[in-house]
Amino acid sequence: MSKIFALAFLVLAFSSMIDARKAVKKCEVAFYGPAPEPVCETVIDENGEEQEECYAVGAPASRLILNKRKSSYQESTQLDEVNFEGTCDCSLKLYTKANFEGLSHSYPFSKSNNGVIMVNQIWSYPNNSFKLICKF
Repeated sequence: MSKIFALAFLVLAFSSMIDARKAVKKCEVAFYGPAPEPVCETVIDENGEEQEECYAVGAPASRLILNKRKSSYQESTQLDEVNFEGTCDCSLKLYTKANFEGLSHSYPFSKSNNGVIMVNQIWSYPNNSFKLICKF
């Protein structure tokens, strides 16, 4: 009877190792565009004087998951920052024109600083479109 339990334990252990090897690789990516200009409005204070009040809205942000099924993403917009975590054998490709044309610059995620890429630190040209391309 103990041989059956030992055999069952080995089969269970072996199947868990196979499941671990089949684990889905994925790369979670967050990217941020440039912050919009502050919004200002004129108000009348309690003394009857005009005051200008301004407030800033944070940069637009998006988050996505790239994996074997969806291994790339592209968008015609400016990009300021990319944050990523997970299994990310990816590169960022920036373009000077909004239609993925013009000058371009590729940057591998492996060169990032703790999963963060600040676009202005890797390329001096303004970017108007970008692609994220990953291998799984």
